[in-house]
Amino acid sequence: PTAVSEAAPSTGGTPFRERFADRDPVTLSPLEKQLHDKLAAESTENRKAQRRLTGAELEARTDELTGLPNMRAWNEAKSAAEADPNTSVIMMDIKNAKVFNTKGEEAGNPHFQEAFKALQDAAAEHGVSERRVFRIGGDDGVVIAPKEVADSIMKRAQELYPDREMDGFQVGISLGKGNSRAEANVAMKAHKATQGAAFRPAASEATVEPVQ
Repeated sequence: PTAVSEAAPSTGGTPFRERFADRDPVTLSPLEKQLHDKLAAESTENRKAQRRLTGAELEARTDELTGLPNMRAWNEAKSAAEADPNTSVIMMDIKNAKVFNTKGEEAGNPHFQEAFKALQDAAAEHGVSERRVFRIGGDDGVVIAPKEVADSIMKRAQELYPDREMDGFQVGISLGKGNSRAEANVAMKAHKATQGAAFRPAASEATVEPVQ
C-alpha cells in the first residue's frame, strides 16, 4: 500500500471535521494533530462570532427603554401575524403621554415603563411571550395574541394600569384589537373616544363626566 504523506494526509474522501470527530487526539499524526487543533480553534471562534451576531441582532430588535421588541421586530413579525386567522393584533396607546415628556427623561421614562410593563404582564398572564409584545415607538404598543385571549389581555392591562390624574390630565391606556394593526388602531381610537375628556379639572372644580 502507498504510504500516506505527512505533507498531505489522506482523508479517504471524508471531510477533516468528520474524520477527526470520533478520533482520540493521541492517535493522530503530528500533521493531523495540527489540523485537528486548527479546526477546533476555528470552531470555537465561529461559535463566539455567532453569539456576537445573535446578540447584535437581538439588540437591534429591542427597545432600549422597555426591553421589549421594537418596530423593526414588529415589521418582521407583522405579515405572519396579520395572515393568521387565529391571531389578534392588539394596539395600545397611552393617553396624554405628553405629560411624561414634560417631566424630562429621568422623571418621565419610568411612567412609560410602567404602562408597557402592564401590557407585558397582562400578556404573560395569558401565555403570550414577551417577544410578542412590542413597543413600536413613543407611547404605542402592539401585542400579537391568540384571538381567544385578546379581550382578557386588554381587560387585565387596564386593571394593571388604571387611569390616574397627573398634572391635571387624565392618564391611562387605550386599547383595541383587530386582524391587523390598522384594524386594531381604529378600534383603539374608538375606545379612546369613550374614555372621557382628556383634561380632568382639579377636585375643587366641576368634574367632566366620561362620554358614554
